[in-house]
Amino acid sequence: MTPERWKQVKEIFDIAVNLPASERADYVLKVCKDDESLRIELQSLLAAHEQPGLFMDTGSLDSARQEALHEAATSDALMPELKNHLGERIGAYRIVGVLGTGGMGDVYKAIRDDDQYQAEVAVKLMRADVRNTVIAQRFRTERQILAGLDHHNIARLFDGGTTDSGVPYVVMELVSGEPIDSYCAAHKLSVRDRVQLFLQVCAAVSYAHQRLIVHRDLKPSNVLVTGDGTVKLLDFGIAKLLEPDTVTSDIDNRETVTSLRMMTLDYASPEQVSGGTITTASDVYSLGIMLFRLLTGKSPYGDRTTDSQRIAVILSDTAVERPSSVRADEPRVQRELKGDLDNILMMALRKEPQHRYSSVEQLANDLRNYLDGQPVHARGNALRYRTGKFIRRHKIEIAAGVLVIISLVTGIAISLHQAEMAEQQRQIAQRHFDGVRHLANTLLFDFHDQIKDLQGATKARDLLVKTSLEYLNTLAKETGSDRGLQEELAIAFKKVGDIQGNVGGANTGDPKGAQQSYGRAIELLQPVVAADASRHRAIKFMGIALTDRARLRLFSGEFKVALADAQQGVSLLESLWKIDDDDIEVGTGLVSAYKTMTEILDYTNQPESGEVYAGKAITLGETLRAAHPDNTLLLRSLAGAYTVAASLVYRADPSGEGFQKAMSWYRSGEKIDETIVRLNAGNARYQYFLATTRFTIANTLCEHRDYEEALRLIRLAQPAFAAAAADNSDAQAHLANVMANFVLAKVLVGLKRDEEARPILLRNVETLKQVDPHSDPVRTSYFLAQFETILASLYSRRAVIPAPGAATQLENWQQAKAWYEDSIVHLKKLSDSGALDEGDNQMMTEAMSGLATTEAAIKKITH
Repeated sequence: MTPERWKQVKEIFDIAVNLPASERADYVLKVCKDDESLRIELQSLLAAHEQPGLFMDTGSLDSARQEALHEAATSDALMPELKNHLGERIGAYRIVGVLGTGGMGDVYKAIRDDDQYQAEVAVKLMRADVRNTVIAQRFRTERQILAGLDHHNIARLFDGGTTDSGVPYVVMELVSGEPIDSYCAAHKLSVRDRVQLFLQVCAAVSYAHQRLIVHRDLKPSNVLVTGDGTVKLLDFGIAKLLEPDTVTSDIDNRETVTSLRMMTLDYASPEQVSGGTITTASDVYSLGIMLFRLLTGKSPYGDRTTDSQRIAVILSDTAVERPSSVRADEPRVQRELKGDLDNILMMALRKEPQHRYSSVEQLANDLRNYLDGQPVHARGNALRYRTGKFIRRHKIEIAAGVLVIISLVTGIAISLHQAEMAEQQRQIAQRHFDGVRHLANTLLFDFHDQIKDLQGATKARDLLVKTSLEYLNTLAKETGSDRGLQEELAIAFKKVGDIQGNVGGANTGDPKGAQQSYGRAIELLQPVVAADASRHRAIKFMGIALTDRARLRLFSGEFKVALADAQQGVSLLESLWKIDDDDIEVGTGLVSAYKTMTEILDYTNQPESGEVYAGKAITLGETLRAAHPDNTLLLRSLAGAYTVAASLVYRADPSGEGFQKAMSWYRSGEKIDETIVRLNAGNARYQYFLATTRFTIANTLCEHRDYEEALRLIRLAQPAFAAAAADNSDAQAHLANVMANFVLAKVLVGLKRDEEARPILLRNVETLKQVDPHSDPVRTSYFLAQFETILASLYSRRAVIPAPGAATQLENWQQAKAWYEDSIVHLKKLSDSGALDEGDNQMMTEAMSGLATTEAAIKKITH
């Protein structure tokens, strides 16, 4: 239908629909005169309009509009509203062409236009003629669904947001290809080749189902095939979450039959048309129709007439015609379809959802079995059928041994029966095994990774990962030789370690438990890596686990073993990076490993070697950043590398050039953290990381007596620390909040606001004393010593205030003496463990001197 023809249909329909129902038919006959096709189309639209209980009243109109726009786009006869957006800038992209339109949005070709890098994308804008709050929320839901999908057969989401004029948009991968049915026809693919290509569609849909997403609009025009034969699934505009959140539930409740049932009728399941419950079985039905059309070139319902007649056929109890019967005109094709493919499609197209394939993966398994000559589930487990399959796969061997078979026919029959029974039991056990394994990995990766950055989710993460670990441990006992399972189990232990005590994130304050979990992960991965050097994922996680364990050992004072772990982690990740320098996760892990080496060398008084690794971390991080400017994990590692490098040069040279270089690197890290917060608006975890960087800068400025700027930064950081500490299970956040309060107190003392600083110091000393001394002994003792030293100096200053009275003076000197003594106890513990550097030893000297002064003052007053 051309745009001009559609305009004519719409104008007549708009007039007719506003007439009394009894006058509409006569009006259509009068206007159409001898134009039979125009009359049929209008009667179809009016019939659908008058039956809202069956189908949306705008469905045919949208369908016709899409058809008209599609033809207009391909002929360059663009409609005015589409032309208006050419040249418009959307976010970082500029629109350069029109690709087509859909039920909710118009799709344009765009190019990246911000001098960062060159890229062509597809930009989908919500259509002007459907804008309302419900459609806008559906559009945002599509964007959220796409954000959670990462599969090579699904068009990727790059970006999204709202234009300056308030129009929602989505930036997607620009797929250069043609609809799957056109591709099959143009390349004259055989039946087997079409099935093989269709399996890629199944893989994409199955991936979406595993993430609890039903597409609801599967059709050839939403499945493109690229020049190299790769399938790309598009358009999740009316997709549904099986376990929706509150917003999604509200949208689905408001999707009335007459407003938002934006299905494509030719590919809709009976339950979609009737308004029934939508499950993954609905997509199985749509896939069945699509495969039917690919293999026969026709719809299982026959030629399209009117919407009303098509709806009646879909909702009837009559089964569709077998594909082989449809292709009776071509005996060769009919023979290929007859049998397995007939049965597979008839099972996929059962009207009752419970009688179809239970999942897309089951449908795909039957198609793979058909290609391999194996029995298919849709044919049942009849012994005759299975034996026939066996014979066809082994024609030569059976022909050669026919005489032997005749003599042993009875024994073979018994053996086949026993084999069948054993196979059934094996399949039941395998399905149970696969189900438990799938559940464990869903908890471990999908659910855990969705909530890992949520504030207050530490306990929930702990529960998810430990539950996964129980499942995987049970499976590992059943099959200890499964390298893939060992790898999954190791990753689970690694994530348990992160939750127990990873110093770079929310944890439950159990660093010893974390070390054990990392160690278990490393033990499991060692034989996997040793047996197969091509298992890059195992090598990557082993390198990262070694690096994480090294940081824990560093902060517990185990410097020697920490250095050994870090060196091995760097070696593994460097070897992997040489093989594949496109893996951003490996690159990010290597930046973190270099950063950890820098920290360890700093603590072990090897600043020159540490600066070498700091340079490696920053150089690699900036190189990766140029190629991946929006990768949050990379940016976080790079920001950390700048902070650690700054700390190293500052500790080596706390004045002059060292201080200036450190401040430059600190500020670079702060800018990167600010970028991360902008990219992840509302994410409390990244606000916490920015606060940590600002805290570090404030502490350094405080030491250089730039108290005003230090106070500004620590005030900016405090809200994020306090919010994180609200999670009672996050020990790391509690310690960080104490550290922030310590710097605040130091700044107030520097500004001579002692009475503001004193209650902060006293309160946080009590907090530190309640921390488990085994959770982080080095940092806990270090900060207690610093708090106590400052408190001692405050009470000494109070004691020398003119004319305080002898009793008050004595009390203040005694308080100062007690704080100095406590501080010296903690500093001696740190000194004995080798955790103090030259600057910290100076603190010990000052504490000893202060103690002597207080003792002399007390002696003078009391004698």
